[in-house]
Amino acid sequence: MTGLRRAARRIMPPAVRTAVLGLLLLTACGSSSACDDEGAAECDRAGRAVRRCARTDHGLRWQTEPCDRSTPTCVERRRGGPTCVAERLGECDGASYRDSCPSEHTLQTCTDGQVARVACVRPEICGEVPAHALGEGRSEGASHACYTPRPDDEPPALVTFVHGDVQVGSEPAGAVPFRVAPGTPLRLGDGAVAVVLVKERPTRLEGPREVDPYTLQPEAAVPAPWAAAVVERLSHDPPEPIPPEETLLTPAPNADGAIHLLVGEGVPGAGETLGTITWRCDEACGRTLELRVLGTRERVVWRGNGQRGVRYDGPPLEAGERYELVVGDQRYPIETEAPIDLRPLLASMRGWPLPEMMSVIAAVHRWGGSRAAACAVVDRTVIERNGADPDANALRAAYRGD
Repeated sequence: MTGLRRAARRIMPPAVRTAVLGLLLLTACGSSSACDDEGAAECDRAGRAVRRCARTDHGLRWQTEPCDRSTPTCVERRRGGPTCVAERLGECDGASYRDSCPSEHTLQTCTDGQVARVACVRPEICGEVPAHALGEGRSEGASHACYTPRPDDEPPALVTFVHGDVQVGSEPAGAVPFRVAPGTPLRLGDGAVAVVLVKERPTRLEGPREVDPYTLQPEAAVPAPWAAAVVERLSHDPPEPIPPEETLLTPAPNADGAIHLLVGEGVPGAGETLGTITWRCDEACGRTLELRVLGTRERVVWRGNGQRGVRYDGPPLEAGERYELVVGDQRYPIETEAPIDLRPLLASMRGWPLPEMMSVIAAVHRWGGSRAAACAVVDRTVIERNGADPDANALRAAYRGD
């Protein structure tokens, strides 16, 4: 490169010489700002900033986020990737250490036996999180976390169960599930019960009582991934009503005629089969049924026939596959996906009466777009109660439109 500089000084003006030499250096060394894995992150060589691979107008490029002065050192962590921390502040006992927020954007905590300060990634702030909350970044037993504040009324509170005299404002409660507008109180008479889902936290209310459901919200933090999935489903528009003339009863189609199935295990309402397929009819109830796999390998994988209903005994369904169910001369597209993990939600309702607990699960399924999974939950609840529980029967009627 020394020879290039000498030649350039002899034949080029200074400004041109600088530009040409810069271009030659860039060509010789290559650009260090380009990256290949969008979303990848690493500490810079100096250990004073986090580099993230992000898409820009010029393609994928490394974007540098300097560490804050209070947490000046970037370290690679086994979980969570690179993060900015303070210099080591000493050893600690994770079982007894009390975490804190030295500043609005800094969390001081005990990590791997060392006291460390972690910079919250903006717009996150550091704050105290109630013991019942599952804030993102909050380790078990900790009381503080980096979190993103959420609007108090998003998504709107959802009532999933009512029993007895329950009023929404000055009007009687309608069929569940239904939303409650901000500023509207719930009024419960003597002996009445209502279950309200605010963000990811269900609350059981007993009358006599009057309450603004938005005061029941769990906390202002971004929830853990399972709860974020619940919140995302509740953020959708309300489900459309089902046409009363719909022939297919189970698996229950949505208003657009499509069947949305949750394929998996361990979550009420999800499964790997179509269960018992039933339909409504007045006369000539015999039907021939087919299940077809759609896509590049389209084929018929199951056939059956029956009067008003038939038990599916074909191969297990696969999440992500597209199917079509043919019932007589009617066709129903089937969309499949894996269910979200609802075990923490179920655990938070441990000890509740079964219809009240299942009302929350059914509402999450229904609001998330799967009437089939919601109806499967309430149908199972009726069976578990031997058809003799008025609350279970009322819940089923609300979902079936009976």
